[in-house]
Amino acid sequence: MSLRMIEVVASGLDDLNENVAFVGGAVAGLYADDPASEDARPTMDVDCVLQLSTINDQYELEEALQKRHFQHDIESSVICRWIYKGITVDIMPDDEHILGFSNRWYSKGMENKKDYILPNGKIIHIFPVTYYLVTKLEAVASRGGNDLRQSHDFEDFIYVLNGCTTIEYDLRTITDNELRCYLANKFNDLRKDANIEEYIECALPYGEEERCEYILSLLEIYL
Repeated sequence: MSLRMIEVVASGLDDLNENVAFVGGAVAGLYADDPASEDARPTMDVDCVLQLSTINDQYELEEALQKRHFQHDIESSVICRWIYKGITVDIMPDDEHILGFSNRWYSKGMENKKDYILPNGKIIHIFPVTYYLVTKLEAVASRGGNDLRQSHDFEDFIYVLNGCTTIEYDLRTITDNELRCYLANKFNDLRKDANIEEYIECALPYGEEERCEYILSLLEIYL
């Protein structure tokens, strides 16, 4: 379902896709290339990030979206929320000064975005897997991050660690020192949490609790 939603939204964005990256829970499944992976959790919306520099850029974006039949969700308190063919789409700038909020890793993720070919042949952009992971960890922190059993962001984080076959290599070969240090600190915080095994097991698909040891080993990768 999430993949179909992405295809519909990407088609609606049309030429805007050049400056858009798809993020959030809807794209978690795009990173899980292990054939044994379960489907990612179902999501109710699609999240996108754009590179914008000024509030005028935001106004121009809104006009462009309306021309492409995206409708502002006036019933929502989320100011970046749109509706397209019944799909909820959050379209966010990478600069927090535009709307007053963002994820600190969106900007670097946009700088390093990569192509992904959808089943219908449409090309979109997504973040490299390591930048996707830090957006999820940053989202966990921004929402409190107290009980990770209730966190969809943590669930997505574990899902990608568990299902991406190149993840160990990707983590070991990071060249962005800021990214590497951030992950090392976050991994260390997770390892020190007395409840981390329970959190991981809750986030893993049913019946895959034995993968907890593997996930824990990934959290030790920077020791």
